[in-house]
Parts: sequence; C-alpha cells; structure tokens
Amino acid sequence: MTRWDALLRLKGWHKMDNRLLSLFVSGVFLAALLGLGVVVGVKFESDQKNRVRSDLQKLATTAAELIDPESHAFIRQSGGLNREMESQLYDEGNAVLQKFLTFHPELRYIYTLYSDGEEVRFGLDPAEPGDQDGDGRDDKAYWGELYDETTPALLSSLKRGIPNVEDEPHTDEWGPL
Repeated sequence: MTRWDALLRLKGWHKMDNRLLSLFVSGVFLAALLGLGVVVGVKFESDQKNRVRSDLQKLATTAAELIDPESHAFIRQSGGLNREMESQLYDEGNAVLQKFLTFHPELRYIYTLYSDGEEVRFGLDPAEPGDQDGDGRDDKAYWGELYDETTPALLSSLKRGIPNVEDEPHTDEWGPL
C-alpha cells in the first residue's frame, strides 16, 4: 500500500458515492457563486450611491455659483423682504433658481439656506406657493422661515460656506430628500 492509498482511506473519499461527491462539489460551487453575487451587489450599490452623491454635489455647486452671494447677504442683513430693493433681489435670485430647475428636471426642489445665529433659515425658494403635491404642506419655503431639520453635515456646510450633499437621504416635513 502506498502513502496515497493510506491517505485516501483516512479521508474516506474513496468510499463516497459519485452522486454525493458531485452534490458536495455543486454545493461548494453554489455557495461561492452566492458569496460572489453578494460582494458584487454590495460594490455596485456603493458605486451607484457614490455616483448619485457626486452628481448631486456637482449640481449643488453649480447652482450655488449662479446665486449672487452679495445679494443674498444684503437681503439677510437688511432683515428680510421689507423694502422694494430686497424684494427685487429675492425675485431675481428665485428666477435664477427656477431656470436651473427647468434645465434639471430630475430635481424636484431647490432652495438656499442660511445660518441665523444658532438657527437655520430658508433664503431663496422658487417653488410656487400652495400645496402642489398634495402632501398637506405649502411647497414654498419663505424667506426667513425656520428650518429645524438640521444635520451635522448641513451645519458644517453653512459654517464653511460650501455646498454639501448629505451622506444618506433623509425626510423632513416636505418629504424625502
């Protein structure tokens, strides 16, 4: 008896029926395929999420560059839409954002936010007044209206003055974002 024969007797493979052996090999192969499928699926989902986030970041940056920061600051510092000059600047800023929405139909809403001490408030919002989507909430956010759904990423973005996109979608009183 050779060394290999002794090894086969210890393992018991020589006693296994060919059907059982093929069933075992098929099971191992199927488990490997399922594991590979999970890995590929998770990677695909992660890549898609990163792509969407990157696209949204580019849109937010482009939209922010269209807004005149001096006009926005002027309205904010003067206390809101109290005079004709502020109202005109507000309307001009909203017109720019509305045009941006027209060229990007994948976006539902666009607006600006600003920091007012410890609070976050709405700035520009080109949405039409009223409940156009039937959710029971006026679709338009008005200048100076409090936004109390803040996140650390939002606060950081306002502090740094750089447009930002949340890592995960979230829902506020206007719906999912």
